[in-house]
Amino acid sequence: MYILLILLLSVILCFCVIFPLWLFATASSQFYTFLTLLLVIAYLLYKGLRKFFRLYKKYPSDEQRKKFCLRLIFKLLEILVMIVAVCFSVFLVLGEKRIVALITLLAGIGVTVVLSKYRKRFSDV
Repeated sequence: MYILLILLLSVILCFCVIFPLWLFATASSQFYTFLTLLLVIAYLLYKGLRKFFRLYKKYPSDEQRKKFCLRLIFKLLEILVMIVAVCFSVFLVLGEKRIVALITLLAGIGVTVVLSKYRKRFSDV
């Protein structure tokens, strides 16, 4: 009996949350997409900064902190280069320029490999 009551309450609660979101998404899809993207970026930024400050406090000396910041910058550059390379490759494939898309993807991978090797210079912290 309690299981059915809990199941019914959870269905009602889900309906109360999902239905307004569905109405909002169908009524104004561009604003809904923008708002969702903004919330996801804010959440990722919050989690990233929180982890950064935790790790930053881990290193006592200024030299170690400097190396940590340089490693972080290179890691973020690697991620950014791969995201840009994949996005451009997808757009080029959709535009039926497959060879250029392949070259773009391979260039992105090459730049990422170079950045990761350069980042490893600072890994002796």
